[in-house]
Amino acid sequence: MGEPVKCGTGASLATGRFGAAIVFTAGMAALAYAFVVGGNNSSLASWLYATSLMVIFACMMAGGNAAALRRITQLVFAVLFMISFSGILIDATGTLAISETMVRAAEVPFSSLLVPLMIVPYALTRTIAAPVQALGGWASVLGVLLVVVMAALTIGKGWCAWVCPYGGWEDGFSRVAKKSRLSTRSWRGKIRLFQISFFLLALFLTSGIFESAYYRFLCAFPVGLNAPVVADLSAPVIAAYGVTIALFLGFVVVMPILTRKRFQCATICPMGALMSLAGGLSSFKIRVDFSRCDGCLSCVDACPFYAIDGEAARARKPVPGRECAKCGECVRACPKGAIRAGFAFDKPEALPGTEEACAPGCNARAASSHFLDPERIFEFTAFLLGMFFSSRFGPDGLTRAYSLITGWF
Repeated sequence: MGEPVKCGTGASLATGRFGAAIVFTAGMAALAYAFVVGGNNSSLASWLYATSLMVIFACMMAGGNAAALRRITQLVFAVLFMISFSGILIDATGTLAISETMVRAAEVPFSSLLVPLMIVPYALTRTIAAPVQALGGWASVLGVLLVVVMAALTIGKGWCAWVCPYGGWEDGFSRVAKKSRLSTRSWRGKIRLFQISFFLLALFLTSGIFESAYYRFLCAFPVGLNAPVVADLSAPVIAAYGVTIALFLGFVVVMPILTRKRFQCATICPMGALMSLAGGLSSFKIRVDFSRCDGCLSCVDACPFYAIDGEAARARKPVPGRECAKCGECVRACPKGAIRAGFAFDKPEALPGTEEACAPGCNARAASSHFLDPERIFEFTAFLLGMFFSSRFGPDGLTRAYSLITGWF
């Protein structure tokens, strides 16, 4: 019989990769048409947005740099979300500020960042602890909650790296510098403790005052939305807005530039904390093949979420932790190819990419295995959730951006 050969050699592997890329891309194209184009009455902006997403996804499936393509997509989400959200709010109220009238009428737009802080108050009182729209409207609790639950059960904290439109800003700023100006490799334990403590504090305050203390006083993002109403220039309102600006500049701009990390996500974002705690629900997991790992710790420096403990990696203990957002940065950074995505129920020794010896004739099985590759399936699932979540604000943001640009000239 001769020497066994490795599974999947020659043209069969190339054929399998190409076939899987075609199938996944075709499936995403059909869903893009249904959610993005069909959901926006086949507008020109929806076609442009769907086509742009499909080009990015096709490059990803063809073997492109998935981590870089993910960053581009999330930055696009962030910009278009800001344009769309701000534009719709101005159309509805004439201002970016949250007025007392909106609060009394419970017409404040709901944000995914508020989901973790609504759980305990709702469980105790069956009431939402924020003046937001529960049903209907353009930013309701039910619509956002549906997508968040779907993400928790599938990609877990991958929500933070692939879907969340707020995180795109940090991702962008974290790439401004070519290398880290502030080493935070030893901060992981302290950051984990701070994140959980901050989350519990925000949850306690929200439950105590029955209002989202995080969104009003501790959130780094609503720089425009928390602008004090002209009629309400009291010292507490101005102070709260000052804190918001300071948090945005410090946690979203400065620290990501200095550390090349998603600093706000890893410290004060309640959604990030909840997704970390619920990380065990995810259907996917990033694992390290320690038979290939040489302990260089490139993955520790590359991880933007402080999910990999360097000491645990050296001791060959399971890494990364629940904080892993499956962004793919560690996979790209590993010089030995020791890090791969797998299904949560996989045994470590059964991870894809492990070469096995087998008899000639198994190339067909190796080729077909690309259709069941957990890395491709994860990228498909994560990209689909991001596309679904952005299916309304993406085309709307493009339309409004075009109107702004043409209005300037």
